[in-house]
Amino acid sequence: MALATADIHVKIDPLIKKKAEGKFRKAGITMSEFINLELRRVVRDERMIDRVIDEALPENLRINSESELEVFLDRRIKRQKFTSDYYTVEQAKDKIMRGEMEMVK
Repeated sequence: MALATADIHVKIDPLIKKKAEGKFRKAGITMSEFINLELRRVVRDERMIDRVIDEALPENLRINSESELEVFLDRRIKRQKFTSDYYTVEQAKDKIMRGEMEMVK
């Protein structure tokens, strides 16, 4: 009996796709296999999502305006609300502007 599958459609930068495919080819796996492996890791370890997002630079997330920055910071703050790094969006923006805090850890 064949394993059931589901399709995922994503839009990515064509250059990134081409470079990633080259790396997968060297590793002997397909992009589909890699994505399956990573999604299985996410299912096992929810904290992985937070780590990936925390490591992402705003420019990689296509943050192009102050309002998009506020949304990014607000989401990050909500994820960290139970840590000592809890700031309001305004406090975080002020700290970033003064160079006291970086966008990501």
